[in-house]
Amino acid sequence: MRNSLKNAEQIHENGGAIASSDWITGSGRFIKQRPIPVFCELIELYPAHHLSDGYRVDDKYYQLLPSGRWGDEVELKGFAAGGVSKLLKRRPRVRRLVVMTDVRGFRRAMKKEGAK
Repeated sequence: MRNSLKNAEQIHENGGAIASSDWITGSGRFIKQRPIPVFCELIELYPAHHLSDGYRVDDKYYQLLPSGRWGDEVELKGFAAGGVSKLLKRRPRVRRLVVMTDVRGFRRAMKKEGAK
């Protein structure tokens, strides 16, 4: 749990969102994706909300990517939405993000650990 909290803290310090291409370990052709920490989700940035008559583009809804839940959507609010919008202004072509979706739970856990 402690390593996962450190990883979550790193995402929190980066504004709540980080590109999945930056969330790797290794170099060259020997790279692996780092594990997604607690309180965070890997999301795909194709903003589309599925309706009965097709897809409606909506910048609040994004698709979750964890295995077994493809097609689920998450609505980003507050800190997470701000982090995503700041990252998209800096890097408009990014497709996948690791986003902190439960900021309240993260801060509670960090307070319990005695940090910050």
